[in-house]
Amino acid sequence: MLKRKRIMSASAPASVLLLDAPPDGCGRSTDSAPPTPRILHELSRGSPASPTTARDPSLDVVRGSAALAVLLCHTRLDWAAGAWGVDVFFVLSGFLITTRLLARPEPLGSFYARRARRILPLYVVHVLLAVALGMHPPSSLAPLLLGLGNVFPLPVPGAPLPSAVLWSVAVEEHFYLAWPVLLLVAPRTWPRWALLLWASSVALRFGAVSAGLDPQYSARLSPLRWDGLVLGSLVALALARGVPVARVATACALAAAGLLGVAALAPSRPMAVAVLYALLALGGAGVLLGARAARVRSAALEWLGLRCYGVYLLHPFALRLSEGVANPWAHAAATLALTAVAAEVSWRWLELPAMRWRAARGPCTL
Repeated sequence: MLKRKRIMSASAPASVLLLDAPPDGCGRSTDSAPPTPRILHELSRGSPASPTTARDPSLDVVRGSAALAVLLCHTRLDWAAGAWGVDVFFVLSGFLITTRLLARPEPLGSFYARRARRILPLYVVHVLLAVALGMHPPSSLAPLLLGLGNVFPLPVPGAPLPSAVLWSVAVEEHFYLAWPVLLLVAPRTWPRWALLLWASSVALRFGAVSAGLDPQYSARLSPLRWDGLVLGSLVALALARGVPVARVATACALAAAGLLGVAALAPSRPMAVAVLYALLALGGAGVLLGARAARVRSAALEWLGLRCYGVYLLHPFALRLSEGVANPWAHAAATLALTAVAAEVSWRWLELPAMRWRAARGPCTL
């Protein structure tokens, strides 16, 4: 029966099931790493990997930086570059989820229950509070609770864009529903399917904008924005199979160069939209690989990264409380302080208790 099946089949190489590669690419030297054309072959075979899934502080630094970038983007500083933080989140989410699935095979029901315990408590609180404060209309309550924050309101002329924060949570939720099924039904060939899905996501984004869909809206639809999540998953698998970090980084650089080449040969607005977000995701993969290799540490950013989900979902309320502060820098500082307090409260008394519930099935740490 399906509920008794593991997300990774028992016939998969044992090395696939044990994962968190050390930052130097499973301890292998990267000095003599050849170019990347063989990387797909590397993904198709097994090789020894470390049997630990311990939390990597360097990734908390990356998460904290991404959360801070998004927050600053929404303050009066209007730091547009902060939007890149969302793409970093997508790559990290794909990387961490795939790391977990490869390291600790589990029934689909257990995986979905663990994801629900991590995502839903604070998500529901955010939706209810936003509707109560008039930040979303009452008609949005049901769609948002159903995880449709990236398609509501519908893309009709004059309609506002989906929620500034809930759309990305919805994209991840939809990915979490589909991704483990792919690993279950195609445990040996899913790297090739993943590459196809990555390319399809970019192509669909191009097609949507070419057909007249608002570029900002097209960038918030699930299949059209999965390329970052899939990219993070491919990085996780590459490191699990012992592919040197230098080779993975080179593959990302070559992919970025190829996208830029395509955009240069056929310049257009749809092409720019399609390529832009793919490049941002590839940049996020580079940051992930660099942070792991350098083992970067920062107490403040690690603290923020551990609470990044609360920072992301609660900073809109802090923005509302600090809207009377005129000076842009003071507004940003006030928003950050209020968000930090709210995120700590959420972490201690909402998120941690939810993750620890039914702990016998394994802690939820991602």
